Amino acid sequence: MGKIKHICVIADGYPSEYLVKNAFVETLVNAMTDSGVNCTVIAMQSLSRVALGKEKKLPDCRVRHTPQGNRVTVWTAHYLSASNKKIGSLRTAAFGLHSAQSSVERIFKKLLQTETFDAIYGHFINPAGMIANYLGRKYHIPAFFAYGESSTHTIDCLGDEKTRELLHGITGVVSVSTENKRVLIEKNMVSPERIGVFPNSVDTGCFYPRDRAAMRRELGFPPDGFIVAFVGRFLDVKGPDRLSAAIEQLNDDNIYSIFIGDGPLKPACRNMLHCGPLQHEEIPKYLSAADIFVLPTKAEGCCNAIIEAMACGLPVISSDLPFNDDILKPDRSILLDPTNVDEIADAVRKLKEDSALRAEKADAAIRSAQFLSIEQRAKDILEFLYRQATE
Repeated sequence: MGKIKHICVIADGYPSEYLVKNAFVETLVNAMTDSGVNCTVIAMQSLSRVALGKEKKLPDCRVRHTPQGNRVTVWTAHYLSASNKKIGSLRTAAFGLHSAQSSVERIFKKLLQTETFDAIYGHFINPAGMIANYLGRKYHIPAFFAYGESSTHTIDCLGDEKTRELLHGITGVVSVSTENKRVLIEKNMVSPERIGVFPNSVDTGCFYPRDRAAMRRELGFPPDGFIVAFVGRFLDVKGPDRLSAAIEQLNDDNIYSIFIGDGPLKPACRNMLHCGPLQHEEIPKYLSAADIFVLPTKAEGCCNAIIEAMACGLPVISSDLPFNDDILKPDRSILLDPTNVDEIADAVRKLKEDSALRAEKADAAIRSAQFLSIEQRAKDILEFLYRQATE
């Protein structure tokens, strides 16, 4: 089989020294680059957010380096964003899309003077996927987008009909779950044969089981406590408050918790060992110090935090909803109603009291994560892009 040699990746934000944004996009780009593919990134940045002081303005061009030391050039497409409001038949989101598309195209045309791209890859439907498809059709280059959204909000911004129009002719879609593929088919956005399912993955060079006792000593955690870990935004959809309430309900002084993330819905329960954000490279230490991972989330595309927890050897308690079907099975998890605090408490109690069951699920979690490495995902996606582009 032939191969994709050069990809233009379009993303609504990309990590920088000032702001960690869409780190999972960079992880995929790094894996593709380290596999021998040349990746050039055009990352959008809203000047509206800069003007409001929410972000520092990024340079027009910068260089990032992969774990193997390879260079990735990142161009910044500055644009004016607009809120998502409907005024009569007009949607203000269309203004932001037009501004972003114009800015990305200026950079893309400049790159085409010296570069040849085998594919354009947009991360998420709006705006990156729509812009990728626009450029692909205009410049006759195969275009793709990744669909990993936890809801249909990026479709709803412009409405089904307009979104369908802007995605018409797309070469292929990288869906992070079978459930996301089902949504695209149900909404008639893309024909089924153009959609490949590739669950999110983990950097196994970073996320792997460390010695639990050693991590507890390093972090100053109680050596004999039962530690429950949570990673995610502190929002209702993720459920830190429901987990916090479940821990309180158990009324067990030997249960401790780690809440990694930030947001307005602060957890409040006894024996919290950590509550707040961490640098991404620090998270595996905290996960390795824990006994179980709990995420009572109500909506996901395909949850990176769950896969990272499994790679660190943690049994998982999470939602019995379709978005988890591709990554969570009974051998490695307990699946439940994420809105039911009693069920969450019962599941935590069950794993705390049954060390043999906990060990079985931990072993299964590690084995399953080995098949979800970022290197394998990058390889599978590149093969899919080539097949779709050459059909």
